[in-house]
Amino acid sequence: MRAEDGPALARSLTVLQLRVAARLRTALAAADASLEEWWVLDYVTAHPGRPTSEVAAHALLPAASMTKLVDRLVDTNAVYRKSDSSDRRRCLLFPTVRGLDRHARLRSAVDAEDAAIADLIGSEVLLDLGRAVDDAAGRLAPRGGQPIA
Repeated sequence: MRAEDGPALARSLTVLQLRVAARLRTALAAADASLEEWWVLDYVTAHPGRPTSEVAAHALLPAASMTKLVDRLVDTNAVYRKSDSSDRRRCLLFPTVRGLDRHARLRSAVDAEDAAIADLIGSEVLLDLGRAVDDAAGRLAPRGGQPIA
């Protein structure tokens, strides 16, 4: 992409990400949840018993922020922690019944916002964009390093 063609790719993707995230944050705030809480709860619901570090990588959260968020989710009885039997230093996360109920309510809010975004952008364009971004992210993934997501 050349400068005269328009904004650089990183800026365009960042603007899009910020706008989509802002819409999701607004939708989730109505249910008294944060976007980061949604990412963690959604991952733990889909992948129960995964290590906290894996969940943090998926949610794009640093360890300290993840610890605070998991503490809040434990305090509200949305998830519970269990020590890994093969490595007592590792903590595994599981959803509770209350967490599964909360996930279902948040899923409704996220799905409604996703549908609104699809209406604005166009479903076909959104699918193509998602495929292109996923493909590009895969090609740019670090080799042998820590995955970003």
